[in-house]
Amino acid sequence: MQVFCDNEALVENVNKAREQSRPQFPNDALKASWDVLQAVVRLAKLLPQKTFHHIRGHQDTQVALDKLSRPAKLNVQADKLAGNYQRLSSHKNIPAPMIDGTHKHRKHIRDHRRTKKLKTYIKQKTQMSEAAFADIRLAEP
Repeated sequence: MQVFCDNEALVENVNKAREQSRPQFPNDALKASWDVLQAVVRLAKLLPQKTFHHIRGHQDTQVALDKLSRPAKLNVQADKLAGNYQRLSSHKNIPAPMIDGTHKHRKHIRDHRRTKKLKTYIKQKTQMSEAAFADIRLAEP
């Protein structure tokens, strides 16, 4: 089975994560879109003989649809479905994009999901001096 995705970074990260031999560290959960990546990797393990490939998105803007490869046509169709969902959905009652149980290690500060620039955010909110904050060790993705 071949899996195509127009998000090149996701494809690269899924392929890297599938080959990773070391266990996950708590700081890994601070990386951008870590929860989505883990969900995709878990689903990938359920698929038989899967290979992940990047496909350039929105190819239909430059080439006639009937001239595109099957994966490119399917990507165009997926984009249309996603666009329809975005237009039709009220987006009410949709939680933050925590799609499986892997989000427990994310940092929640005053109900704001913060995963990037955590050290800067904490320093601003606590109004600590540079000297006092210098000894604090936080991993930033």
